[in-house]
Amino acid sequence: MVLSTDSYTLQKALEKARRQDNTRPELEYLWDLHPIIDWLVDRGQIIFQRHCAPVLNIREKLIPGEVVMVLQGTIPNQKGNPVIQEWVAVRFLGSGLKVESVDPFETIAKKLKLGSNLYPNSGGLIPNSLYQQRQVAVDAIKEEALTACEEKFGGDFNPDHVKMAFEVLQEEVYRENILVRGKRADGRQAADLREISCETGVLPRVHGSAIFTRGETQSLVMSTLGTSRDVQDLDGLTGGPTAKSFILHYNFPPFSVGEAGRFGFTSRREMGHGALAERSVLPILPAEDDFPYAIRIVSEIMASNGSTSMASVCGGSLALMDAGVPISQHVAGISTGLVTEMDDDGNITKHVVLTDIIGAEDHFGDMDFKVCGTRDGVTGFQLDLKIQGLPFDIAKEAVKQVTEARMKILSSMEECLPTHRKELRDHAPRIEVVQIDPEKIGALIGPGGKNIRRITEVTGANLDIDEDNSGKIRVYASDSEAMNRALQEIDLVTGEIEAGKTYRGIVRGVKEFGAFVECLPGKEGLCHISELADFRVNKTEDICKLGDEIIVKCIGIDDKGRVKLSRRAAMEEEKTEDEAPKENDSKEEQSEENAEPASS
Repeated sequence: MVLSTDSYTLQKALEKARRQDNTRPELEYLWDLHPIIDWLVDRGQIIFQRHCAPVLNIREKLIPGEVVMVLQGTIPNQKGNPVIQEWVAVRFLGSGLKVESVDPFETIAKKLKLGSNLYPNSGGLIPNSLYQQRQVAVDAIKEEALTACEEKFGGDFNPDHVKMAFEVLQEEVYRENILVRGKRADGRQAADLREISCETGVLPRVHGSAIFTRGETQSLVMSTLGTSRDVQDLDGLTGGPTAKSFILHYNFPPFSVGEAGRFGFTSRREMGHGALAERSVLPILPAEDDFPYAIRIVSEIMASNGSTSMASVCGGSLALMDAGVPISQHVAGISTGLVTEMDDDGNITKHVVLTDIIGAEDHFGDMDFKVCGTRDGVTGFQLDLKIQGLPFDIAKEAVKQVTEARMKILSSMEECLPTHRKELRDHAPRIEVVQIDPEKIGALIGPGGKNIRRITEVTGANLDIDEDNSGKIRVYASDSEAMNRALQEIDLVTGEIEAGKTYRGIVRGVKEFGAFVECLPGKEGLCHISELADFRVNKTEDICKLGDEIIVKCIGIDDKGRVKLSRRAAMEEEKTEDEAPKENDSKEEQSEENAEPASS
């Protein structure tokens, strides 16, 4: 079947089919509702699950903060067959993703010049990196060898044997170039790092994000903050921890190495690399009491040519700081390799330690030594060897070399983001831990949970009370305003009247000698009749009555815990505050009167 959109050619094919009494023409019209298009849409729905969509980053063609979402809609007939199909582009702008416009897809495609750079599909790889160029060159030599063998031996040879021999020769060339000529595949010296680039805040809706690139290895890392309700529960048959508040996910998709494959279950490689990166980042995290958040990091490997787990560590550190996690310093990771030459007895006679190894150096080399750490020390490491043991002198040399490389990487990361952001993102949850008197837990809860439900309804925040009766309260809120209101409510319910503070209380009792005023819920004190006003008061009822709201100041608490209040002191304090601006105003007026008139 040949598909075309040329109306003239299609008409000619249709006329020819009619003349020859063919049931179908040689050409068919390719339109939006063609079965081929339906098949492609069906494949796309299989690849992209619910709530997922492909994303194309076109920074140079979109304005900052602009997002374009392509939508497709169909109108069916009475039989359910789609007869009208429309593609539209919805433009969002700003942090709140405000809809700017809804345009036909053709308009936005023309604006962004989508599809303007077309290349013929030759079936081969268009190399856009040194790694791909090397791979294309190696594949070309391999095919040349197979062709030569076929010409010489015909069908009397096994292609697999040729590929195995080619692999052996390739290893010999790699090792000889490094040991004898001091030449690495990408032209670097033994201790050289590849080019490093760092970027943070690349995704607007996640709590923290970063892209870390080293050579042809790139990791997109996202960090998400959650509450204690979001921790990962653990089932331990032999005991141990029952929950995990920090998790690092490492994903290695096939496209990162230029392959097409299915996304399935997490592989052993992904679990192993993720575990290494997780335990390397864990030591720099703040204590749970200081930062009571559940933290989840996801590292998506966008491109791979060696040390993807170490790139995840670097990107994870940047993403944590971008999220506002209070870590004191960055953690970085780097991988070191080794190529050796041995005598007949198995003794190493010559060696070269390689910094920041690429995939081929890991494959053909003798060691993969991954080290992570801060400027102060090592947080994690892993050693993979293909030789029988590692001499101490070589290990010492490798550690020294990897430490120097780590410091260079840390400098690049610090230049990008020197310290953690002081404020969390607007859409990140707020968590505060409040310590109250354990005896006040009942008052906070209230009869049948009345008080805690009221606080939740009024503020929108959630409260969790630790079950160990320690008096520790965890407050969760969606924003800072709700958090502040919740903390005020908790303080009102569980707080104590303090000397020197002023309160707006309610008169709960009127006596001859004074009034009992409730300053905090369930907490009251006596305002003696002599403290009700700055003049002589004959009867308490002359100043206040039952249920009145008055301002009082705590002037003392005796040894028995009895609170002494004063309305007179609170009024004097309020009067002083009101007069202070008036004095300043009078001084300004006086200075204006004393000022000499300007000459005309």
